[in-house]
Amino acid sequence: MRKLQKLIDPSYINSLLEQYSKKKILIKVKTCQDLVESGNSDYKTRHGRFTLDKDEHTMLLNKKGFYLFLVKNNGFVLKGRVISAEDITFTKQLMWKFVLGNQ
Repeated sequence: MRKLQKLIDPSYINSLLEQYSKKKILIKVKTCQDLVESGNSDYKTRHGRFTLDKDEHTMLLNKKGFYLFLVKNNGFVLKGRVISAEDITFTKQLMWKFVLGNQ
């Protein structure tokens, strides 16, 4: 995947999804907020988390599918990455920093 700019152009995301669709590759889009309010710590915010579903994850594994993880802020996509479901160990929630690193 090419290096992503500060804000990702929606047409790039659409073209990426179209490429996977033409190849009949299953891709599940997961989004989360860059920062969210946190009531459980001394800090007012925390990094957002992607929520995964066990049945969806199993289906992606069986069909050799992919996730498209997108991090948003105020409706704009800031970061993104396509990852094979085989490379994701299922857990209900994944902090985006663990998935995308410091892109």
